[in-house]
Amino acid sequence: MVDEELVPYSTRYFIQTDSDNYVTGMLVAISEPEAEGYVAEKLQEVSEKIFESIGQDSKFVDGKVVQGEPKPVVLTVENAKAIKSALLAEANTNTQPWQTQLLLGIISEEDKISLTNWMMYYKTVQEIDTSVAPNISWPKKP
Repeated sequence: MVDEELVPYSTRYFIQTDSDNYVTGMLVAISEPEAEGYVAEKLQEVSEKIFESIGQDSKFVDGKVVQGEPKPVVLTVENAKAIKSALLAEANTNTQPWQTQLLLGIISEEDKISLTNWMMYYKTVQEIDTSVAPNISWPKKP
């Protein structure tokens, strides 16, 4: 076994920004090869103090962290599909007990109205074309 000499390394901090200067990525290099990779990717190296001051909607302008306006989230087709799936699952969960009660003939009139409203909502969500994202109008839940 060969004794290897450990070389001390100081942690280095890097950030990635978009074209509007919003911080979109924060990376910590714990080795020299890792740091060299971040430099090669043209990431901005910052001090630990600056790195720790970055929060939501932060921008990095002229070497300083500034609070930006909330960055609007663009609804992609993939995100729209996930939202649609989650809304349909929620509607299924909410209506399942009422559907069972309806089949058994033990549902109250009030719950029957709720079931009908939720099923109309479900049908509306089901018909949404997610390929037109971000131009989607999501229905209100009953």
